[in-house]
Amino acid sequence: SFGLSGSFVSGCIELDRIFKKDETTTLCLPFDICAEDMEYFGHLYHVKSVDQGYVKVEEVTDGLKAHVPYLFKAADNNTQLYTLDVVEMSMPAEPSASRAADATGWLVGCYDNTYSDGADGAFRLVPNNDLEKLKFVRMQNNERIIPFQAYLKTDCQDDELGVTDKNVITGVVDVRRELSEVRREMYDQQGRKVKGRLNKGIYIINGQKTVIR
Repeated sequence: SFGLSGSFVSGCIELDRIFKKDETTTLCLPFDICAEDMEYFGHLYHVKSVDQGYVKVEEVTDGLKAHVPYLFKAADNNTQLYTLDVVEMSMPAEPSASRAADATGWLVGCYDNTYSDGADGAFRLVPNNDLEKLKFVRMQNNERIIPFQAYLKTDCQDDELGVTDKNVITGVVDVRRELSEVRREMYDQQGRKVKGRLNKGIYIINGQKTVIR
């Protein structure tokens, strides 16, 4: 627990926490780190949206901002995050959250031990070295998020959510290219083969359910 409530001035602040090279975890700090220094420590991501069983993330390039939660991928083993700038710091009433534009999911940082009640739409990150193999899992009753980390809030009904920094295409696909670009076997929902340009609707194309909008 951070245990600070008032304002203070510091000439050096360091987070006493060990990170593993390339492992992605969550992070929320009470001080800024400029973009130039952040390149030395690693990479930051914020949640852009939650859709189709995936958390879509986007890399942050303007440095770490105080009281904003991120996903953090360490550049090296034993990375220690710190700032040597003189900082006047005050704690917010509650940490801000890096919200998605459509509010489908967002990270919430914490400076105290935070516990789930098992039904509040909270998900914890399972760390992994491969960004495409990361996942969030629904927190169980009384499960804990420790200080200086973050959890995901979303109203989705899945118990596990994958993480990606690419456009998500799963199950039902939104086809936006002209059909002439790729040779396809196409059927309607009654199993009848169709040819040519398709109208709006649901079709089976190369064995995959596809929505034409």
